[in-house]
Amino acid sequence: MLPAEVRGRIGLGSAFSRALHRRKAKLISQLECHSPFSSGSVPQRYDLTLDAAGCCYLTLLSFLNACDPGFSDRRRLTLGPSGSSLERQLSEQLDYYGSDKSSSHSYHYLYSRAFNNPERISSLLEIGIGTNNPGIVSNMTEVGRPGASLRAWQDFLPEAKIIGADIDPEILFSDGRIRCMPVDQLDLNSLTKLASSLPRQVDVIIDDGLHSTQANLHTIQALLPACAQGGWFFVEDIFPPQIDFFLALSWILDKQGIQSRLYEFNKPGAVFAISPGRSLDDFPA
Repeated sequence: MLPAEVRGRIGLGSAFSRALHRRKAKLISQLECHSPFSSGSVPQRYDLTLDAAGCCYLTLLSFLNACDPGFSDRRRLTLGPSGSSLERQLSEQLDYYGSDKSSSHSYHYLYSRAFNNPERISSLLEIGIGTNNPGIVSNMTEVGRPGASLRAWQDFLPEAKIIGADIDPEILFSDGRIRCMPVDQLDLNSLTKLASSLPRQVDVIIDDGLHSTQANLHTIQALLPACAQGGWFFVEDIFPPQIDFFLALSWILDKQGIQSRLYEFNKPGAVFAISPGRSLDDFPA
């Protein structure tokens, strides 16, 4: 008979193997649309499921480009600085209030072009006020300043009503033309409630919230109808693994007669821009 210590190690190894097997089987069921509906061992089907999920949007985008050659190239643009006074002004205001849209990213390159007549914008909604709560996903850690970009927008857009929304009720505030309300981007009912409380048409909507594709899609579904014709809907903080998803989404929107473009910059983070009623030629370039 094997010593008790050896039998114990073997038992622990067997228990770990069984737990790992159950975990792989659970993941296969959770990613059911990507798993092969065929016979095969759990380890085999697990590997195939992960591979299919990981390359799903790349494969879909390759298919769309085969159907519409060059589509993704036309919808993807790297934007550099314009050197305009508006660009410098917006950068200074974002930095002054502690927003990272200019310091860590270069989103002011796009926004200063899109908002080239700031006084004509009457309303802006931004989801993601910026919580410091470490228990909330997509928090800014302790160094961020809640409401920083809302205050910068209030300065930059002199006539606009500024609306902020966030899942953290502790950071909602009112100040001047700023008012805030709660929202959960993973709950369509919550987003629909937010939409019902907005002005009839919103000139600018910015999604700087959870930064997951599910939350992004829910937000677009619920709030794009509230975006004014010729207005803007921006999804911020898109990183390389998500780019194929948004380019595929751009193809879908195009079939609905809605134009969009993915902007990249000289700093990390891309922005997906949608504009109902605007031609692609009228997008910033």
